[in-house]
Amino acid sequence: MNKKAYLSVLLIILLICMTGCMSIFPKEDEMLLLPVPSTAPVEYKTINPTKGDIVNSITILCNVANRYENLQDQFFSVDGYLEELFVENEQYVEKGDLIAILSDRKDKEQVENAYLNALNEFIRVQDLYVKNAATEYQFRRAEIAYNHAKEKYDDLYIYMTNKELRASQSGFIVNIRSFPNDIAKDAPIGRTIRFCSIATGQYKSISGTTSAVNASKLKPGAGVIVVSKDIEYNGYVLTSEGTNLSFGLDEMDAVTAGEVVQIRVIIDEVYDVLKLPKYAVTIRDQKTAAVRVLKDNTPTNMEINIGLTSSSEVEILPGQGIDEDTMIITGTK
Repeated sequence: MNKKAYLSVLLIILLICMTGCMSIFPKEDEMLLLPVPSTAPVEYKTINPTKGDIVNSITILCNVANRYENLQDQFFSVDGYLEELFVENEQYVEKGDLIAILSDRKDKEQVENAYLNALNEFIRVQDLYVKNAATEYQFRRAEIAYNHAKEKYDDLYIYMTNKELRASQSGFIVNIRSFPNDIAKDAPIGRTIRFCSIATGQYKSISGTTSAVNASKLKPGAGVIVVSKDIEYNGYVLTSEGTNLSFGLDEMDAVTAGEVVQIRVIIDEVYDVLKLPKYAVTIRDQKTAAVRVLKDNTPTNMEINIGLTSSSEVEILPGQGIDEDTMIITGTK
């Protein structure tokens, strides 16, 4: 009995193996659908290196700003609300000229009347007190009321004598405080808030940043092209410190503070060199690159030394087996 069971199990396993293996092999009609390896030749896109010039230029976006000499901030001596502004930015003023004025305090008349009433009452009671016609209590009460009224009047007097802001020096008005919606009248002005500044001199500056490598090649005095409002002007490098650059322009009136201008600069240039389009070269670093060449109809990878690179071209240094007849692979058809 055990022998028959063993044979039955073995037969079942054998049938499973046979049916499984049969499914691995495709049927005759399925074999017609299998892909046939192609022997069509691959055609490469190729170009030749060319002789010519390479110019590496960059464009730097720069800000135009005003720079000032001997800048003095102007503050009101009291807190209040602006009544009238008499100057505008860039206006020249003489020392002592009126810049702005604050409104009268709303309680001005009330404080003045209270002071006069308290003063008159104090004088009246004092006269009666001297004549023993008023008690000391009445006199002290009138005196205290007068002193309180006088404190408020003195504070009003200080305000009234300091509500005008006058120029502390001769020069140009700059940086007038901005107001919401450009409505200056009735705007609150605190004595700790700078209202404007006065500069004895002013000039414009053009500044921007670039990479440290590029900045190191731009020495003071180097020529640049300044593009403002689509007009080109000849300019020059003023300073070069780290990645920070400043530029000068003989016609600084052509640019305005707050404007963004373009600075076009030639960093490097070489002439009559062997060059390739940048898309045909895989740049490894500043000195090396990889290129595919077609030698004896066989694609070959080469590691080469490169020179100047621009935004679109790469210089191929000589002595590496690449010349104007070399076929450079740029892709496949």
